[in-house]
Amino acid sequence: NTCFRSHDIRNHTGGDSHALYFDVGGRWVYRATMSNNCLAAAVSSDPIVLRQVGGSGYVCKKIDLDVSVRGTRCIVDGLTRLTPEEAAALPKKVRP
Repeated sequence: NTCFRSHDIRNHTGGDSHALYFDVGGRWVYRATMSNNCLAAAVSSDPIVLRQVGGSGYVCKKIDLDVSVRGTRCIVDGLTRLTPEEAAALPKKVRP
């Protein structure tokens, strides 16, 4: 089961102008990829808003996740739960 509750998102980091990594419950790391470069101008102090869409409280597919930064809405193109090995292999600066 790859669904998670939106309130279990603990931390997030930007990987590049198209990728966002976030910790879910201290157990899983997810990568959300954006089809636009909404993250390009973001700095570490900018709040990035992650919200569940649809009212169920669960995120299961990319369409369930709404991401915005500095008032700019991101277009979520992909949502992937990383394996523990993939998460451990992330560079330290992008680990959530």
